[in-house]
Amino acid sequence: MKKTIGLMMVLALSPGLIAPAAWAEETKRLPVTTKSVQQKMKYFTNLVEKGAAAKLITSSGDAAAKQILEDVRRLVVEASVDVDAGQNVAADDKLNKALNMISSVARKLVGGDAKKKRLTNAFNLRKESVLVFLEAYERISKEKKIGSKAVANTRQVRAFLDSAEKKIASGNLQKAREELETAYSLITAYTADLRQGDTLVRELRFDTPKDEYLYEIDRNDSLFSVLDMTLKEKKPNPRFLSKINAFKQEAEDVRKTAEIQAGVGEFDKAMKTLSKANKVLIKAVRMGGLFIPG
Repeated sequence: MKKTIGLMMVLALSPGLIAPAAWAEETKRLPVTTKSVQQKMKYFTNLVEKGAAAKLITSSGDAAAKQILEDVRRLVVEASVDVDAGQNVAADDKLNKALNMISSVARKLVGGDAKKKRLTNAFNLRKESVLVFLEAYERISKEKKIGSKAVANTRQVRAFLDSAEKKIASGNLQKAREELETAYSLITAYTADLRQGDTLVRELRFDTPKDEYLYEIDRNDSLFSVLDMTLKEKKPNPRFLSKINAFKQEAEDVRKTAEIQAGVGEFDKAMKTLSKANKVLIKAVRMGGLFIPG
């Protein structure tokens, strides 16, 4: 059952929009129990109200897609009624149908021009985050009198940022995103290095453990992207690849554990667990040929 919960949490908490088809097939093969359906109900409720796919459909302006989302939400409500009545198999069937429906409409929305628009918007949002972190890092490093090291760090980040701008100007969205993710990962890592100081603690204070967990999730996503980019661009020594892949798999496994912890509200534990995954990814990136702090 842990494997199923982990996959559900990927749906509910990760930035991905579409659940793997294999997920639905796997759940059909698992025994349907009151507990399993109740757990699935919890994650599906989050999926159709706050999930990335639901947000994409709501903001798409596509009337047909919005109607399908409403139909999906109605199915989830009906499944809840079935659960209360002890009709677990019927509830499970409705939830699987809801998954197929929302996945199908999300796939259509992320294709073609919609995909390009989404990627461009995502690029602009990430760029804004990089600039915010960069401004904070430059200001705080001056207050803490970091000096030449801070100058070198900001120069490195701006180089990736400039490269990303050139790539997107030429229409290469994918490469632009990779360059921007590197800039983001670097500046968040550099900023995190300053967290030992009182000044930065004020700058990066989190209102709740959940907020800090979401920050770590965002950084984790970026580190995975940077690792993929590093393997593609740096072409590390083949004898290191098995170790790098082992690190990546370890990070994926640790993240699943963190997602399960977050799914039951244990955000303090989840944040600490996810921090371990980030450290493993940093090792993998360095072994791949790109030095990033951590």
